[in-house]
Amino acid sequence: MAGRKRAGSKRGASVEPELSTTTRLASKIPEVPTPSSLRIPAYLQFPILVALSMATSSVLYTVAAPFTSGDLASVSAQLDEWWEIGGILLWKAIELGAGWWLGYDVIHFDGIKDLSKIYRSDVMWLLAPFVPIGIAAKTFLFTPSFAAKADARDDEIEAFNPETASLSDTALYNIWGHSKRVRVLAQRTAVLVALAGLHTWLHTYIVVEGAEGFGAAGWASIWVLAATLTGLGFAWVGNIDG
Repeated sequence: MAGRKRAGSKRGASVEPELSTTTRLASKIPEVPTPSSLRIPAYLQFPILVALSMATSSVLYTVAAPFTSGDLASVSAQLDEWWEIGGILLWKAIELGAGWWLGYDVIHFDGIKDLSKIYRSDVMWLLAPFVPIGIAAKTFLFTPSFAAKADARDDEIEAFNPETASLSDTALYNIWGHSKRVRVLAQRTAVLVALAGLHTWLHTYIVVEGAEGFGAAGWASIWVLAATLTGLGFAWVGNIDG
């Protein structure tokens, strides 16, 4: 038993120096700086941004000067006064500050759907749906307006006398004093614009995952513009007011 105790004490004594040596070596290893310790202080970030922006602009102007043959230099004013230079710096700070403090540079568009399949599709397959759309637009807008016959409202428009008409009658004549063809086309175009815009907004906002109301409205405005231009195009092609 005594022999075992002495052996155990010797092993314990041999481990202690090893641990102490490891501890001393670990204390000499330099600490690796963490990402948070490498960050620029908050009070220096915006001034550095302004300085880098000004320096970048200066370098780009210098690089572009040989290619522009000095065109800008011939019309550029010399900034010699301190208030002129200060004004340039102040305006640069305002421009950058608008995006800095209003949060326009912390914006990330995560989870955007991949549209690469659309760009890889055959162009003919993309254009094919526009054929029935064009036929439907012609049937809904052009044919009824071109085939419209004059009615009693046309007789009232012909008999309109601006000298004896009231202010309200004159305003109504200027707004709605057109032939039956124009009125039919305008009414149907307004219906198409309203339905196309509302349908596109609802379909995009409800069906497309991640779509926002404002973004859906922007997409719907394209179809609203398309319907409006279609109505104007049919009015020009048919010369329906003539």
